[in-house]
Order: sequence, then C-alpha cells, then structure tokens
Amino acid sequence: MTNHNATAERLADLADHWAYGDRSGSTEAHTAATALAAEGLVHAVLALTAEIREWRSDQRIDTPPLVVYRAAHESVGLGLYTNRDAARDHCVASARESGLTNLAWVTEADDDTDNLHDAENARETGYSVHPVDVPDEHDSDAE
Repeated sequence: MTNHNATAERLADLADHWAYGDRSGSTEAHTAATALAAEGLVHAVLALTAEIREWRSDQRIDTPPLVVYRAAHESVGLGLYTNRDAARDHCVASARESGLTNLAWVTEADDDTDNLHDAENARETGYSVHPVDVPDEHDSDAE
C-alpha cells in the first residue's frame, strides 16, 4: 500500500529542486516542477482522505433525526423542504395560482400533517404538508 504522506513529501522536495535548483530557469524545469507538485497534491489529498476515513470510523457522532416536509396537492408531491414553513409557502403559492385566496392551515393532532383549508368555503383544498422522518441507515427489518 502506498504511503501517501511520504510520497507527497518526496514529490514536494523534487518539485522544489526543479523549481529552485540548478536548472530552475528552463522550460523543462518549470514543467517538471509543476507536474511533480500536482502529483504531490494528489497524494496529499489521498493521505488526508485516509486520515478522515480513519477518524470517522473511530467516532460515533450522534446526530439529531432528520425530518423533511413534503408539500403535496392531493397525492402529487410538490417538493421536499427542510422546514415546515417553506413547504407551507409552496402550497399556499400553488393554491393562490388556482384562484384560492382566503386560506387557513389546520394541523392534524394524530400525525402532525398540515392541511390547507379554503376558509371562505369551509373546505379542504387538497394541499398538505407531511413531516417525513429520514433514517440515517437502512433497516432491513422495516416494513
């Protein structure tokens, strides 16, 4: 396995030699120094990537559950948003485009779904916002 740290350092030294050494003014020296430096950067990035992977495997970072909000009309999805207000705004804008003006939100207590109502005619508009839990890993036993 390649030691990317050592390779990056060796290539940096060679690039430095070609850039500032005996033949530093020549076109060949400039080309060689540039190529060596570029290859050295690749190895430096690979070394850093390996270190990050190792660090991440050692860490168990607890992240809060991710919830997205699905704006929908009837059963047709309009978009997914990371906050409820943005999903609601999408529904309201779509409802207004279809001519509805006096709108009010009603939140269902059992599933936290927001339903947009036509307050003037006391009826549902079919627009809704549903919270959707996004798992952080696959559960093979889930339905």
